[in-house]
Amino acid sequence: MFCEHQSFFVYQKYLIAILGNKRLKEVAQQLDVTPSYASQYRRRAIARHLVRPGSYGHVQYILPFFNEFIWATQDPDSIYFYGLE
Repeated sequence: MFCEHQSFFVYQKYLIAILGNKRLKEVAQQLDVTPSYASQYRRRAIARHLVRPGSYGHVQYILPFFNEFIWATQDPDSIYFYGLE
């Protein structure tokens, strides 16, 4: 059974996966999901004004310094470290 907590976890992983200006296909491969599944999280992130569509298949973070924050969540020496891949 898929609960709301699992959905949030996948949503966080999507925001991490788009680091480095990756295309949707690359993001889907990193998350080990289909491109149509990954596009649902892309659509939700756009609707929540966290990202905006960039060039074809790409998105860009909207919030100032959000890119740096997401990088910090992946740095074990950071106080923001989540430990997610």
